[in-house]
Amino acid sequence: RDRVASVINIVAINFNLARLTGPAIGGWLIAQFSVGAALGAVALCYVPFLAALAFLRIREREDARARLLPFRAALIEGLRHVLANNVIRQALVLTVLGSFFIHGTLEILPVLADGVFDRGAAGLGMLTSASGFGALMGGLLLALAPAPSASSGPAGVQVLGAAGLVATGALGAVSSWPLALVLVAFMAACVTAISIICQSRIQMDIDDGIRGRAMSLWVVVVIGSAAAGAAVLGAMSDLFGIERTLPVIATGALVILGVLALRTRRA
Repeated sequence: RDRVASVINIVAINFNLARLTGPAIGGWLIAQFSVGAALGAVALCYVPFLAALAFLRIREREDARARLLPFRAALIEGLRHVLANNVIRQALVLTVLGSFFIHGTLEILPVLADGVFDRGAAGLGMLTSASGFGALMGGLLLALAPAPSASSGPAGVQVLGAAGLVATGALGAVSSWPLALVLVAFMAACVTAISIICQSRIQMDIDDGIRGRAMSLWVVVVIGSAAAGAAVLGAMSDLFGIERTLPVIATGALVILGVLALRTRRA
């Protein structure tokens, strides 16, 4: 259990390192050979992964809740447990805020690259690389910090969320391309750190019998919030422009975060 946070951090660093280098390697393969060669390389990358899965040995679980349940009953039990657990509930709420507003903004970088700075595909590539680099740095810096405990408070995550939201609002207001790259990298670092910390707290606070259901819900929240955020922010950018949208939504999210922080302290 004391290694959970370190493992989650390593997985996040690995994922973001691949996200940073993968597009460059894929682009080189397409340019030098063909799309088919690139897809073939992708297929080959699954071979060591499948081989590793073949050697995994799952330990026996003694928890009574590990019994097999019908899908609906298992889903209801998982939701009930998550909603009743204060630590998991707080982690999910903070994850939603980070994914919807910060990660959602990172999903609409084409609007920024071409619509604001008129830099086209090359500019989008630079913004995407900045996002990947920031996410990687966020994971590496978090690896140097003390591992969070299941009983640790959400204050650190709230600070990261506030910093990421301030950067999100500033991104809509800046006219400097280098500064935009720095802000995108900083936002990615913040949202990655939030995700790692929240996932670590959830993993350390649940037992094996409910782990699969709780973490499945967390994955749905992360992916769904980012997708919903991208859809909402993209639509608002079409209507009002990204320069107005980002400062307004960042301010609203900061208000929500402040209210949650006050409620947490009172509780």
